[in-house]
Amino acid sequence: MTDKKQDGAIENRNKAKAQDGAAMEMQPLKSEEGGDGDEKDKKKANLPKKEKSVLQGKLTKLAVQIGKAVEKKQPPDFRYVVVKLSSHITSSFPSKMMKDNNLVRHLDACETMGNATAICSDKTGTLTMNRMTVVQAYINEKHYKKVPEPEAIPPNILSYLVTGISVNCAYTSKILPPEKEGGLPRHVGNKTECALLGLLLDLKRDYQDVRNEIPEEALYKVYTFNSVRKSMSTVLKNSDGSYRIFSKGASEIILKK
Repeated sequence: MTDKKQDGAIENRNKAKAQDGAAMEMQPLKSEEGGDGDEKDKKKANLPKKEKSVLQGKLTKLAVQIGKAVEKKQPPDFRYVVVKLSSHITSSFPSKMMKDNNLVRHLDACETMGNATAICSDKTGTLTMNRMTVVQAYINEKHYKKVPEPEAIPPNILSYLVTGISVNCAYTSKILPPEKEGGLPRHVGNKTECALLGLLLDLKRDYQDVRNEIPEEALYKVYTFNSVRKSMSTVLKNSDGSYRIFSKGASEIILKK
């Protein structure tokens, strides 16, 4: 009887160990972060899904249409049009934007602008050719509704005007010949300063001749433009020791001087 009881006890212990091992196998494994697998899945399920943009949705729909066209073995012309359209959107459009110097960091911005019905802007270059020109002038107490002929301006006033614009614009601003025959001259640098330099060319004067005569190192003092000063001034030292200053900027600032 004692042997039977011992055998029964041993069998019960083995069963208990087997049950404990099965229970351990059924327990979920803990992740490296210390949480259970189920909790991790719940966290993932609770995370907000990232919404697709309008363009992403259209491209997804287009990809599905391509797949259906291939499965149904539709005529090659249809498949060619669909594939050609998708390749144009994904490759040609961004490259064309780069050639136009239209660099967009987020493509969603293009979609937003494409859906716009009204655009209000006062920035030069947004809705224009990014070129500025002088159309009217007030010189020597006379208002010209268009750029005057150089003969209409007194010689001494014209000399001051040419010198002032030439030296009181950044020497990095310049007007270069057009790249293609029959094209417009290229404006390099500040667009407002290029417009003033263009005025000199309309007056049949060359600003580069003045800059060659008065290099940037020969300027006595330059007060560059900033948001507080709202003007730019350049001081020249004359041969007799006197000084001459040229200023340009906001009209309410210049007229106070």
